[in-house]
Amino acid sequence: MPELKESRTALGVAWMRALHQVLDSKPLILEDEPIVKLLGRDHVERASKATERFQASGARMLRSHVVLRSRFTEDRLEQALGRGELANARYFAGRADALPPPRKTSLLSAIV
Repeated sequence: MPELKESRTALGVAWMRALHQVLDSKPLILEDEPIVKLLGRDHVERASKATERFQASGARMLRSHVVLRSRFTEDRLEQALGRGELANARYFAGRADALPPPRKTSLLSAIV
């Protein structure tokens, strides 16, 4: 059996969500404190000190794209669940792999 490895894409999204929590101005587009804890607050804060790298215009644009996309997906999932549209909720849940653990658990438990 092949060794399981983390998805580099998912890990990159997690880091962008975490850096959004510590680098970007309030109010945040996406509140996701659990991702900072998951990756380790010390690691995230140390990474946030590399301002030249993470505050460059390209890095900021990519981070804003990822955060906006995550927020859009989470909001659509929550709306579909609120309307009782299980099929739509399942569709969006497939794209909500970066939901923070507490919200993911509460939203996705309604689908399963």
